[in-house]
Amino acid sequence: MSVEDAAQKVFDTSTLQLLDAIMRWAVALAGWGMAIWGWRVRGRQTREIADNAEINKAIDAALERIEKLEEVAILFWKDPDASIVPAQVSSAVDACTFYTQQLVSLQPERELPTKLLADVRKQATMNMEHEDRGLNHQRARISKLVRITGRLKREPAYKKHRLIKK
Repeated sequence: MSVEDAAQKVFDTSTLQLLDAIMRWAVALAGWGMAIWGWRVRGRQTREIADNAEINKAIDAALERIEKLEEVAILFWKDPDASIVPAQVSSAVDACTFYTQQLVSLQPERELPTKLLADVRKQATMNMEHEDRGLNHQRARISKLVRITGRLKREPAYKKHRLIKK
């Protein structure tokens, strides 16, 4: 073997070792890069899931208040002997409005259904101290209240989010 052949063989071996080391580092760095990218994506998804879960809980709370308001108002107007006082109906209306405002403050792009909330308040509380109570006297008011609360529950402000977008 000549000196040139030996030098070429050493050069080829050291070049191969260098290229091998570069490839190992490149693969390792690419793996670390992919892992960091995956952690960031997963972190965003986790935050999105938590935010949507919190909003869905607020929607559930607001819908519960609407149902409670409907129940209290119907009982108040239907039964003249019911133990419900006007302040309870007013309080139920205020709670419904408060929980809806809280929901809208969590997600400002949701629109507060002010007209329907005002209509519900009007049907539930208007002339409550002066009008006769009982199913015969208040049948129209009760049916209108049921229709309005039904429309209120179907408002886009009360639409739940998926936990993860597809």
